[in-house]
Amino acid sequence: MERERLSVNGTEYEIERLLGKGKGGYSWLASSDGRKVVLKQIHHEPCSYYQFGDKIQSEINDYRRLSAIGIRMPAMLDVDTAKEIIVKEYIEGETADELVIRDGMKPEYLEQVREMCALLYPSHTNIDYFPTNFVVRNGELFYIDYECNDYMEEWNFENWGIKYWSKTPEFLQHFEKTEKRSENDGRMIKTERLSIRRVISDDWKSIQRIWADEAESGYARYDKPNDLDDQAVMQRIRMWASFADSNEHIFYAVCLQETIIGYLALHQTEDGYELGYCFHSDYHGKGYAKESISAVLANLKKNGEARITAGTALQNTPSVSLLRSLGFRQIETERVSFYKDPEGNDIVFDGGIFELIL
Repeated sequence: MERERLSVNGTEYEIERLLGKGKGGYSWLASSDGRKVVLKQIHHEPCSYYQFGDKIQSEINDYRRLSAIGIRMPAMLDVDTAKEIIVKEYIEGETADELVIRDGMKPEYLEQVREMCALLYPSHTNIDYFPTNFVVRNGELFYIDYECNDYMEEWNFENWGIKYWSKTPEFLQHFEKTEKRSENDGRMIKTERLSIRRVISDDWKSIQRIWADEAESGYARYDKPNDLDDQAVMQRIRMWASFADSNEHIFYAVCLQETIIGYLALHQTEDGYELGYCFHSDYHGKGYAKESISAVLANLKKNGEARITAGTALQNTPSVSLLRSLGFRQIETERVSFYKDPEGNDIVFDGGIFELIL
């Protein structure tokens, strides 16, 4: 399956992978004509400890401010204000927090931060000194974010930032909290081959491709049709993403490296969850559905859930076989219809309700 592509001011970029999410946006590694760049897609998700105005203009203003001060950072290559996307130079290397984790932090990197401070403080400016915002390339430290604020002593490097540039209690507590939140609360689940994470708004094109592929399947008549219009898909996936911190409705993207190959949906019931799933046909028959669903079921069991149900057409042999291989058993049959024939009559089929007790 082709990678997602994104046009920025007429230039086509191929999305390679998600680099990270910050207070103001998602950063993606992308390429065009063999050149790697970072695409920062502004988001408007609330942040409890930071207030934004016009995010795009703030990024431009901060970049100009830090450029005038002389801070080493990636060049701002392009800005698409309509789509709220910034194209940045890609600085390849390890982040400072990765260096701390593997005991690779060197005194000269800390000295380079202090050299930045010597430029910033006289200009009445602070940057975000958290180590995830710095990358080392060929021995040089780059500040890869553009965020900056008026100087406040309590938030300078010596009083705040330095606490996170070695394996201090503060750093270890943050690292442990991050790992637990991403792995133990089900927002990120990893298997031998797959990464399973909550759906985000930018996943819409990948899910649109999965739906378009499903529509060509002989089993499509056994499921509700999906509107494939761009705006309709974007709106629906934006809604899915809005449940990122909810356990009432859970939407997972199943990723093979950087490619979304399928998704899982869980909807809370009175005594557990109802499970739904869909995978692109390019990845059928390889065990990915069973591998991902098994991992999600294990996480639900760990969190105290006891009962999972799933519905599928009894004529959909691969889906029925998948559920049975996972330990589900059929407990009910219902008559279902999603389509009509040319005469306007319902096309009815037998749907099976399957149950798994964890």
